[in-house]
Amino acid sequence: MKVPTLLWLLALLAVMVTGDALPTFAANTPVEVAVAGPAVETRRPSPPGVEITALDEQPIHTEEVLLLKDRLASGRDRVAVDVFRPPTPGPHPAVIILHGTHGPGRAEKYYLRLSEDLAKHGYLGLFVRYYDRGRKGKGNRAQWARTIGDTLSFAAALPGADPNRMALIGYSQGAFLALNDAPTDPRIRAVVAFYGGLSPGFFPQAQEDMPPTLLFHGSADRIVPVRRSIETLKLLRESGHPADLVIYPGAVHGFNLNALPGPDAFAAEDSWARTLAFLDFHLRYPAWTPAVLPIAVSPVGPQEPPGAGAFVQPPLAHLSVPYLAPSIPLDADIRPPLIDPTLDQMSDLLRKAPPPQNRRHGHSHQAGARPRTPKVSEPAIMP
Repeated sequence: MKVPTLLWLLALLAVMVTGDALPTFAANTPVEVAVAGPAVETRRPSPPGVEITALDEQPIHTEEVLLLKDRLASGRDRVAVDVFRPPTPGPHPAVIILHGTHGPGRAEKYYLRLSEDLAKHGYLGLFVRYYDRGRKGKGNRAQWARTIGDTLSFAAALPGADPNRMALIGYSQGAFLALNDAPTDPRIRAVVAFYGGLSPGFFPQAQEDMPPTLLFHGSADRIVPVRRSIETLKLLRESGHPADLVIYPGAVHGFNLNALPGPDAFAAEDSWARTLAFLDFHLRYPAWTPAVLPIAVSPVGPQEPPGAGAFVQPPLAHLSVPYLAPSIPLDADIRPPLIDPTLDQMSDLLRKAPPPQNRRHGHSHQAGARPRTPKVSEPAIMP
């Protein structure tokens, strides 16, 4: 039954919830799970207008979580995966978490905690150790990309999984992998990228197709410069794809995996609440997203302020969405996040960004010389 758009949006906002604390999880007895996934459609739907599907009948939040430890076949290897699931039968959306360059390591407890919290909010949360593919951490990005595809097939075949509602959350290198893979796999319906960006070699694919994307970055990141998220936002927006960027002033690389106080602690809590709201918005209501026109067909008019058209994302710019709501830190010394920063704010961020560390970290994501830093006013297409 169709109702006015405004009423649908009000109904949506009325049922959105935020995350709670993260107590310890309880393990469940492993079971046999088929790896091959069911057939999936070859294109992402592009429904006209705004139509919101019904909310899942299963509860969104629960404190009971089941844990399955398993291995999935990927090439010649068996890749370890932890699956956290709600106790209800589903169908549940599936969300895959991808770790950073240094593997799970000391950050493993954070990845597992976040996967568990996904299950508490009605998702199948999968943490995949993709370094198991290719001689234990000595594989390559092509192998890891294929492992992501294998993990999607594995997730789609899990009991209670919805193969038409799957998403990726990537951290650092995992963010690059998620963003690079999303344009080429229609099973990926949403992407959350923490302190990463698109690799230049994947710009053409991302211009053609990209699911809704939410980017997070710290302004003080010296490992992956904040410009990588700014470039990604520009490319996606100018290609007509739904994308948003939240920048945390003073936060460093890995702000939600280091337990540091101050800006990092605020960024960790705030970004995760936004992540859950984003997933709810795009996976629980998968048909709501209207088509987004490229900015080229909507140039800046004489009545608009300078630069107003450069990052316009109609009609998202005119909708009140929970994951873009303003937030004010309780600590007066912590500055609030910049949500979809303006051109002037981006220029200021790039000007004040700290120099990168003089060591190889595995985030260049291209061969040869370091790419130039583009001006904010021009398309961020690197050679």
